[in-house]
Amino acid sequence: MEALAQALAAPHIVQQADIALLGIGTVGGALLPRLARLQQAGAPLRLVQVANSSRGVARGKGLDPAIARGLVHASLEASLDPMLALRGSTRGIVVDASGSEAVAA
Repeated sequence: MEALAQALAAPHIVQQADIALLGIGTVGGALLPRLARLQQAGAPLRLVQVANSSRGVARGKGLDPAIARGLVHASLEASLDPMLALRGSTRGIVVDASGSEAVAA
């Protein structure tokens, strides 16, 4: 994870990466504050989707990692396809922290 953070924050990389996070339990939940710190440090990362197994939130302009978990719990939207959330992105990253074999397939 540290190597990824350093590579993404390298000065030669200026293009933003859009992230779809699937799973907000222990692992995904721990990633959210880390992502917030990386963004504050200037890493070109934008969280565009957060979803659990039943609900999700997607915003093309980005989501604040600090409140993303709460947004999912308050959402009435069905869990979203990460490919739809990343549509139009030139650098899309799907992080599967769901622990689900069905999601990983």
